[in-house]
Amino acid sequence: MMFNPVGSLVGAGIKTFLLESSRVVSQQKGEKNYHVFYELLAGMEEEALNIMWLERDRSYKLLHASGASPQPADANRLAKQFQELRQALSIFLDEETQDHIWQTLAALIHLGEVDFQELEASDESEKTGEPYLEPSPSHCSATPSSAANTAASEAISGEALSTQSAKVEIDEKTEDCLDMACDLLGLNVVSVAKVLKFREMHVNRQGRISHIKCPRTLAQARQTLQCIIKILYKRLFDKIVSSINEVSNSGAARQSEGNYHNIGTLDIYGFERLESNSFEQLCINLANERLQQFFVEEVLEAEQRMYRDERLNVHSMELPDSAPVVSGIQSVLRLLDEHSLRAVKNLVREGAQKDSKFCEQVGRTTVSLEAVVLGEIIDG
Repeated sequence: MMFNPVGSLVGAGIKTFLLESSRVVSQQKGEKNYHVFYELLAGMEEEALNIMWLERDRSYKLLHASGASPQPADANRLAKQFQELRQALSIFLDEETQDHIWQTLAALIHLGEVDFQELEASDESEKTGEPYLEPSPSHCSATPSSAANTAASEAISGEALSTQSAKVEIDEKTEDCLDMACDLLGLNVVSVAKVLKFREMHVNRQGRISHIKCPRTLAQARQTLQCIIKILYKRLFDKIVSSINEVSNSGAARQSEGNYHNIGTLDIYGFERLESNSFEQLCINLANERLQQFFVEEVLEAEQRMYRDERLNVHSMELPDSAPVVSGIQSVLRLLDEHSLRAVKNLVREGAQKDSKFCEQVGRTTVSLEAVVLGEIIDG
């Protein structure tokens, strides 16, 4: 909230701290996806649902994978909440923009239905009429723009890169879902399918650029699809937040930043220990630990120092110290970044050794970190 020098409220703004986008593609048992999906199906007019190829009573993977019923008992309440949501959005978004939001959400639901099937070597031979070539160790194929680029690509990999054949194909039963999603998003379905089946890299070597296509495995294709869904949802969320700020922050925007004061309110997720913790939940818990440590150091410890300085007779409190936990997790995340970067550059061997090498590195670092922390405790 922004206030001018005389204390009048002149504007407000929202900043996204951390969106739990993993909830869009997977939920814990008994949990649901974000409410807006269920409100959309319950409250949208039948004609509009038909335009977006949605069925009110159908069970969708993205929404009902954790056991939620496609016919909720609180359908009337969800429909009412959807109308309230539309009314709230109308304050800062026009009708056309709102329609784009519903179309994007509908597209995400359809993308959640898309699945893949692996292509066998024999299947590939039948389709192309040519013998199937086993991919090189990098699992990539080059589409260079010149013979020089081809030579550069071969020099990078150590051998000629092989076939451009995909390892997976869109499941025929879900091709219509991909078509509908792309139509709602205004995307070319062929281009989207290519992104799902191949990873394209641009390698610059001595001023010459080679385009390397890497066929994705079944697991990689599914992971890519989930990433697309999460990114689209996050960008939609950020766009709505940005639109809210344009309206609510108009008063402060007319003044220079030095002419107003602000009060910040932080709304964070609760610390959870779930049956199966996702990477995002780890980040949420880590953020909470850091915020807790910041509060302890900047508020509680500062207060106790002030009591001591003023010689007040107040019993000191034994405050929790999250620094060792925070330092340990951050150390592991730094190693994970380095290891992932090396893996992307094919500097880590294939197979189980990737994980074992990472675990060994974490083990060595953890031992040294424990020694440092122990030394600090003894010195303290």
